[in-house]
Amino acid sequence: MFMFALPKKGFVLLYTLLIISVSLVLVFSMVDSSLNELRFSGDELRSVAAFYAADTAIECARYWQNATAELTATDPTSYPYTAFDTRHIPAPYSCGFGEGFLAGQGSSGSQSCGAAGPATYSTRLQAFNAGINAPYVDLTVTADPVPSEDFCSVSFEAHGRNDRRSGAANLVERARWETWGQ
Repeated sequence: MFMFALPKKGFVLLYTLLIISVSLVLVFSMVDSSLNELRFSGDELRSVAAFYAADTAIECARYWQNATAELTATDPTSYPYTAFDTRHIPAPYSCGFGEGFLAGQGSSGSQSCGAAGPATYSTRLQAFNAGINAPYVDLTVTADPVPSEDFCSVSFEAHGRNDRRSGAANLVERARWETWGQ
């Protein structure tokens, strides 16, 4: 009977190369997975910055709507209109950052909002004043008279972005909106 015998030299080298290859594959897959996790967490951070920029702008507009509504309720002779009532003389409102916005048109219409149609106020707020790549938001407030009612429907729409540069890499935009009566 003829037996074929394999040479025993070089098996240690072969096993070593096999173990190193498997180890390298495992290491590269773990590095790739870690890099993907870093990208995902960066995307999440940019998304959160854009969302909170939009949320901050709406909260600021709601603050002024509520603050002026409370003043109107307590002293209607001194404060006869709320912030977004178009009969109100134009007045600046600040959110503590950015440009602020001007609301009120000084019209003398008979409806509670003072206009036959909706009045829209828009502004761009540079959130947190952290430089050129800071989060910012475009805020639009629309006051729309409700027919046969003594109030306006007020809509807030904010588009937050994580970076104000239009061609920025990884630009993320999040929108938030609300509608409620005065």
